[in-house]
Amino acid sequence: MLDANGNVVGRKEMDEISNNWFIGQPIGAIWNYHVTGIWQANEVAEAAQYGQAPGDPKVANVYTADDVVNGDVTKPVYNNNDKVFLGQTDPRFRWSMRNEFILWNDLSFSFNIYSAMGHKSLSGNYLNNDDDGGRMAYGLANLPAKEYWTPDNPTDRYGRIEAKGPIGAEGAARLYDRSFIRLDNISVGYTLPRNLTSRYNLNRVKLYGTVRNVATWAKDWEYGDPETESWASRVFTFGVNLSL
Repeated sequence: MLDANGNVVGRKEMDEISNNWFIGQPIGAIWNYHVTGIWQANEVAEAAQYGQAPGDPKVANVYTADDVVNGDVTKPVYNNNDKVFLGQTDPRFRWSMRNEFILWNDLSFSFNIYSAMGHKSLSGNYLNNDDDGGRMAYGLANLPAKEYWTPDNPTDRYGRIEAKGPIGAEGAARLYDRSFIRLDNISVGYTLPRNLTSRYNLNRVKLYGTVRNVATWAKDWEYGDPETESWASRVFTFGVNLSL
């Protein structure tokens, strides 16, 4: 419907939930269940109300009006009403720095360092479901070493083996800060003295070496590289530049 000025009226903008697009939120908004910790051995009865056991993740039951009440027992129900905005996947700011030093006219040293800060990501790795639901034997899988909850290791950061969230949020992922600083490369070069190279009719000989992806420091992320969310190779390069 249009008003006298030709403007659309009587309509309300709606969130595009299927694509995680929300009015007033950035495109990279994270909207999901909020994992607040891990059920511990002294919380057996409370965990059972959620259909869980010690070592399983605690998931915030934000909206309680739709919970099922049966006498003195309340069964939490998890759906979109319990999801909250947890942050965004895009870095809030980036910075970088590069410097090059020339020493004694023959030796050069340079480095490049950069950072992305303020972005977050969800991961279900902490649930320790590495055997793909029991379809793969642990003893036959070559996997990175991971921590997991046990009564003797009552961590609040990692779940037990085959941990799961409550019904409706079984695979609830945990929020991690993906902020990082990366020492991207270091390069060293040395130009041989001309009185040495001229003997071989060479005008200039420079030896150099470069290391890429030297080191990365992450605030919270621990499952692979914080920038790629996978693995990042370290590359070594050595070479010689000749000028006749």
